[in-house]
Amino acid sequence: MPAQDFARAEQLGFEQCARAVQQLLRNAPPGWAFVLLVAWEPIGPRPLLIWLAAAATLWLLCQLQLRRILARGAQRERDANALALAAVLDGASWGLCAWAVAGRSPVLDAWLIILMCGVGAISATAYLTHLRAYAWQLGAYWLPLAASTAWQGAPAWQLAAGSLLFYVLLFWLMRPVSARLIEGLRLQIDNERMAQQLRENLERKAHEAATDALTGLANRRSLDQLLDAWLQRPPTDSGLAVLMLDIDHFKAVNDRHGHAVGDATLKAFAERVRAQLRSSDQCARYGGEEFCVLLPGATHEKALEIAERLRAAVASQPLLTEPLVDNTVSVGLAWMAEGDDAATLLKRADAALYEAKRSGRNRVVTA
Repeated sequence: MPAQDFARAEQLGFEQCARAVQQLLRNAPPGWAFVLLVAWEPIGPRPLLIWLAAAATLWLLCQLQLRRILARGAQRERDANALALAAVLDGASWGLCAWAVAGRSPVLDAWLIILMCGVGAISATAYLTHLRAYAWQLGAYWLPLAASTAWQGAPAWQLAAGSLLFYVLLFWLMRPVSARLIEGLRLQIDNERMAQQLRENLERKAHEAATDALTGLANRRSLDQLLDAWLQRPPTDSGLAVLMLDIDHFKAVNDRHGHAVGDATLKAFAERVRAQLRSSDQCARYGGEEFCVLLPGATHEKALEIAERLRAAVASQPLLTEPLVDNTVSVGLAWMAEGDDAATLLKRADAALYEAKRSGRNRVVTA
């Protein structure tokens, strides 16, 4: 897997973790209310309100930090450090609860360790895609508890030891789960990359199948599809005119200069024709030195004007100057009539082209 896929997987892990922690923080206020309900009577309001103010402040700072992570551009090391800071703020908002509760009574100590272990276990689901941040959060849970036990001389040192053992085991168990999630992200990115490559290959193949390789114009197959699509449209006031173009005496170019010059002549002719058309017009290589132009919505006068402009543009200056190639073009023009299908319309345009060549070439003949 390319190195950029690994980097992208890590970045997705950061983003998923940040969003998951945002969701997790929404559950904190009901948790605070539960702590107040349980500990208000045995402890009293002052220590609990001090903790609540500190927890709410840390909670708000954590929210702001997560928003910054998700709003700014991806930089792996910066995001990792920023997410670790958010995890510390998240963990400390709960860890400081130990300052208000630990060592007050055996009942509250038992309740506290259940709370601390439960919050740590619930948080694990949010931090699975970035365990480094989870380690910082667990540390922020545990350190206030350990400091409270040591500072107050509380006999509840078992709280610190038991919760530390639980956190270490929990973190150890989360490692393989996190690794599988990150690997899943990498596979997802790899699949997306391969799907994009497949789409690009299909688009390229579709373009190649519809394009004449020499001139870059639509090919005969694409022309047939365009005509069929047009003829299947509901009847409207706008009609369709078709021009059949044939480079006069083109065989002589190949005979005199060779096929390489003949190919260059065809490309120059295609560019000359394309420059004279409207954005809505479609030009295709019909075969050999013969080309077809579709003029949707062109009136009889406009179609004749475009046909004559094409003829004059080719005749006005050589297609190639080195060697000199100054062929002209004959044009047959036909308009779509009621009951026409693609074959009938092209046949009438081709008949007009044949008449233009028979009557002297370098002219426009209408069907």
